Amino acid sequence: MAVYTHYGSIGGLIGAVIERGFADLASDMSAVGTTADPVRDLVALLLSSVRFAREQPNIYEILFVTSNLGQYRRTAPAELTAGRDSTLQLVVDCCERARAAGRFRSRSNGVALAYQWWSVSHGYILLELAGYAERESGTRKVLAPLLEAVAVGLGDDPVRTQSSLDAVLVLAGSDSRHD
Repeated sequence: MAVYTHYGSIGGLIGAVIERGFADLASDMSAVGTTADPVRDLVALLLSSVRFAREQPNIYEILFVTSNLGQYRRTAPAELTAGRDSTLQLVVDCCERARAAGRFRSRSNGVALAYQWWSVSHGYILLELAGYAERESGTRKVLAPLLEAVAVGLGDDPVRTQSSLDAVLVLAGSDSRHD
């Protein structure tokens, strides 16, 4: 019962887990840094969220899966939305940099582009967490081709896209040039 004394309710406990989870994810994503290649940086951000989900799958599910936890029903109070928004903003910034650099020629704004990219990465993460994508090869065989298709579909040059992907995947230990 000490949990209830400290957090007040199961909702308070889950809220604290969500707040801390988003803070940890934002920290991991911020550690990626910025280079002159916004597409490389975007892929690196998304791969950091994949890594986070692999290392903390239960936290990831609490952050992004809409399942209910016992009698608790998710809501989005302002303090939790701020945590979520800080991670999204990192992706938005990369998308806007890619548009400014002429890599993406979409008419969508940075927020819409960020949600498109996150839809791909979060969809992949859920497949991997559920066991439908192999952890060892899934990044290379499933996620990288999806990210490439999105970048090229948004107007990026295929050669530049592949170069950006290769730069990140080699660093991440998932060399996309080999099966």
